[in-house]
Amino acid sequence: MPAAERSYCNSQISSVYSQIPGKQDGPIEAAFNKKQRTGNTLCEEATLSEDALESMTNEDLIKTIKVLQIALQASHKQSQVLAETTANSSKPNPAAAAWTPEKINERALKVRELVGKEVKKQMKWQPSCKRGSTKWSYKGMVPNVDVFNKVFEIESGSKAFKLKKVPMREFTKLFGYIYASCRYNDLTITGEHVNLKWDAEESTFQLSGTYGI
Repeated sequence: MPAAERSYCNSQISSVYSQIPGKQDGPIEAAFNKKQRTGNTLCEEATLSEDALESMTNEDLIKTIKVLQIALQASHKQSQVLAETTANSSKPNPAAAAWTPEKINERALKVRELVGKEVKKQMKWQPSCKRGSTKWSYKGMVPNVDVFNKVFEIESGSKAFKLKKVPMREFTKLFGYIYASCRYNDLTITGEHVNLKWDAEESTFQLSGTYGI
């Protein structure tokens, strides 16, 4: 009998056996005491031969039957628990299985597309556009870190960060050339880099930078 099942069975038998009134020196008591010394279950120790059964009083027989019934019930219950535990541990994680590389890539492309659209909406003419210093920012959310890493082409297992400067060349490669038309010229993202903030606990990120002519 497996150790986990033996331990559970013994605890159940001990609890019930201690509540059964009567003599404490019969065959079932001897088996119970031996069980405590060896660590086996009462079912394993109580090998009751035909002669032993015939020599027992009615009181001892009733007591034996009660304890053995509990032992069998406990063993059956523990077997069910172990079977359920094994079955549950072998089930795949639906959440993990759902995010295949293809789905991660698909979501990352959608996030990039959304970033481009939302940043472009903010690019309106202002006097500061002449200096290329008009500010923009975008805050977004991703379902998990795998999608975030794919959006920004961060290798899995890379050092964690909260703030990072994304070079403009790399940003343009990821999100494309973002611009908005104005009356006399196009407004484009300016500067040497774009700021990237990442909140791993909330799965949110924030991009910020400047734009102008």
